[in-house]
Amino acid sequence: MYLYLPSKRALRLISSDSVVGNKNNRVSSLFTNHTLDINNFRISLELAARNSNEISLVSWKQTKDLLMKASIKEKGIIKQIPIIPDAYFALKQSDRVLHYFLEMDRGTTDLKRIALKCRGYLNIWNDKIAHAKFGIRSFRLLYVTASDKRLANMIEQLRKLKSHHHRLDLIMMTAANRFSLVKPSRLFEPIWNILDTEGNIREIGILPNTSFFSSRQRAENHHCAVQNPIPVNGTPGPGG
Repeated sequence: MYLYLPSKRALRLISSDSVVGNKNNRVSSLFTNHTLDINNFRISLELAARNSNEISLVSWKQTKDLLMKASIKEKGIIKQIPIIPDAYFALKQSDRVLHYFLEMDRGTTDLKRIALKCRGYLNIWNDKIAHAKFGIRSFRLLYVTASDKRLANMIEQLRKLKSHHHRLDLIMMTAANRFSLVKPSRLFEPIWNILDTEGNIREIGILPNTSFFSSRQRAENHHCAVQNPIPVNGTPGPGG
């Protein structure tokens, strides 16, 4: 998405609190910063894929054509709510193509609205709406938020949906400070938080073969694996 910023001459004529223009109209600094966040994510993603030997970015879309409508039941009434992701992209790993929707959160949206949007995405997945509209059989929702504190609050909102939705692991959340243009490959590392079927927080990567466990948990699992466990029949095993 293009952003047109003032020249040095223009900066002398306007205050720092004034609006900045894009190619269509005048927009607030909130919109500008949100757009820059999306752009930074895309650049990081492209750099991370370019530096990888097994992952490639095969598609990126950022348009109102991504509009989907989700059915939400509240107080016995079914409502249709519009869902427009900030972006859609697809990654190719070996012979697999993996699909993702992206939501950038700057910490200004009410948490209840975040929960409602999460419900919308879960219903879109359950009702196969993305499959019907885009041919996407399955997808993951990536939520990037402003800070670790905001991330923790959003995870708690997501936990409240557990009684009605079993696949909360479809929604993956992280804080923007966990990756950067300097270290873009961190996007593929286990910096993403999910809730598993038991409601526990797991740290995973965005690719399916990434471990559900954090580096500390992986180290603990490795320690257990070399302890030469005893199988049920009483014969010592090789570990693992």
